[in-house]
Amino acid sequence: AIPYFVKHRLFRMKRRLMLIVVSQVHVGAKANVTAVRFHFTINQLYQRGKKFVVWPMRISYLPSTDVTSQVLIWAPKALIHNAVDRNKLRRLMREAYRLNKHLLVDSGKCYQLAFNYIDKEVQDFRLINRAMQKTLKRLVTLEEK
Repeated sequence: AIPYFVKHRLFRMKRRLMLIVVSQVHVGAKANVTAVRFHFTINQLYQRGKKFVVWPMRISYLPSTDVTSQVLIWAPKALIHNAVDRNKLRRLMREAYRLNKHLLVDSGKCYQLAFNYIDKEVQDFRLINRAMQKTLKRLVTLEEK
């Protein structure tokens, strides 16, 4: 009989090999494109995207050809050390975007957006919501000029 820890290790190794093989077989397939494209999209967004600051967020954006806007929300560990606070900030920024995304949808424009939190302290929802409104209004007016 094979001990449990050896079975578990073999299962993990088989699973890892199976994942590697599947990813190599489906390199050009639709199902795997999103994972590869995701990293490429983030790199492209930060390298080629335009940036501006609306305190307490730094916004990077690129016009998108997709049907909907794609959003990345980031609260860095270097500035906000407590994980609970980082999660709270991400929730607040997500909620502020959800409440104000109609500004982008009504304009008919789609973007790839990255919202980076740049303050060292946790701000309240009113300030984050106001900054999100300013950001989305600015995005709509920037491209109209």
